[in-house]
Amino acid sequence: MPTFFTPPWSPHPVTGDDYAPYNKPYSLSQWTAKAPFAEETVLVLDPDCVFLRALQLDVTRGQPIAQPVTYMHPETESAILRRHGAVPSRLQQVAVPIAIHRSDLRELAPLWLKRTEDLRADPVARERFGWISEMWGCALAAAELGLRFQMLPLSVFPTENEVTRPILHYCYSSVSDDGLWRWDKRTYRPWERVSPPPTQCPAAALALLDLLNTYVAARAMRSDLSGATSL
Repeated sequence: MPTFFTPPWSPHPVTGDDYAPYNKPYSLSQWTAKAPFAEETVLVLDPDCVFLRALQLDVTRGQPIAQPVTYMHPETESAILRRHGAVPSRLQQVAVPIAIHRSDLRELAPLWLKRTEDLRADPVARERFGWISEMWGCALAAAELGLRFQMLPLSVFPTENEVTRPILHYCYSSVSDDGLWRWDKRTYRPWERVSPPPTQCPAAALALLDLLNTYVAARAMRSDLSGATSL
């Protein structure tokens, strides 16, 4: 499929801050400004997202959709957020998947990057928000633009015992109920088959590892066919 390349924004070219999530708002700001595309609805995902089924969403301008999370607490962090011009009650707990009109994303992305940079430049905010500084940057930028997300449960985590949603976001480890078995993206070797997990794992973890092994088997089959053809 068509691919749009951007230079990395981490380490930050000015501050040197080595924070990989800068790349999300930076690449989106570059893509929406420079890449020609006809689609009006854009689905924003992280690399550790896979589809469990097709997702049909069409959004109109000013009415984006996002996955809610429970680990962002604007009122608890009000002192830091107010220092960055935010009204905590107006901030939403926004995460991927995000479905957004291309015009809204074109306005949101550069401000999303700027607010992330601002938070990372603030030692207190940087220490407090850590890896999710970019998510807070998105919340700040959206509130500043008056952009309100409809919050819909679009994804599941490997810790959940359900697979009815269209997207699986494997940002967390897959762990059996007894804690004796674990799979984690951080230690996985690409294209290595994983032994079937114990049945005591959450349903989402079982679905993830089944998908992974399906992809590994399909790749191996393509390699075998390619080798046979070359012979």
